[in-house]
Amino acid sequence: MGGTASRGIGKQSFALHHDVMSDSLNAFSLAIGLLASDPTVNPGEWRDYVWTAQPIGTCLQDGRCPVTRTRWDWKRDQRVEIRIAPGSKGITVTNRLINNDPSDDDDVCVTVLFRDKAGKSITVFHENRHAFPRTDTATTSVVRKAALKSITSIAVGTKQCRRGAHEDDDVYRRAQKRTR
Repeated sequence: MGGTASRGIGKQSFALHHDVMSDSLNAFSLAIGLLASDPTVNPGEWRDYVWTAQPIGTCLQDGRCPVTRTRWDWKRDQRVEIRIAPGSKGITVTNRLINNDPSDDDDVCVTVLFRDKAGKSITVFHENRHAFPRTDTATTSVVRKAALKSITSIAVGTKQCRRGAHEDDDVYRRAQKRTR
C-alpha cells in the first residue's frame, strides 16, 4: 500500500514538474521573441506580440509590395508570411501560416497595422487562426480602403494565442472603431 501511494505522488510530482517546465519554456520563448521585436512599433493594446516593421513606400500605388516574413513560435519552425496588395475594394492581405512542426498545433494571432509617416495606425488587419501540424495554409482578406497614399509602413505582429480562437477579438473591434 505504501508503494502505491508513493507512486501516485511521484506521478503528481512529475505532472507538476512538467507543467512548470512547460510554462518556463513558453515564457523563455516569448522573451526571446520580444527581444527581437521592433522597438519602433507602438502597439497600444496589442499585448505580447512580436513586431516586425516594414517600410512599404509607394507599393500600394504601384502594386509591388514586399513580403513580410516572421515567426509565431521562436523555438519551432512555424512561420508567417504577409503579402499586401492594392485592390479595387481595399487592401488585399494574404496571411500564410507555415507549420513545419510534426506534432505542435497552435492558435495563431496575426495583426497588421497600416501606418502613416508618424507611425499612427490608419487601418488594421487581424486574424486568429488554428495552425495544424505540418500544414501550409493561406487566407486572403480585404481591409477597407483607407487613405492609401498616407500608408508608408506596416507593422506585423504575431503570437501564439494561448487563450484560444477569440483572443484579441475585442482589441480588434476597438482598433477598427478608432481607425474609421
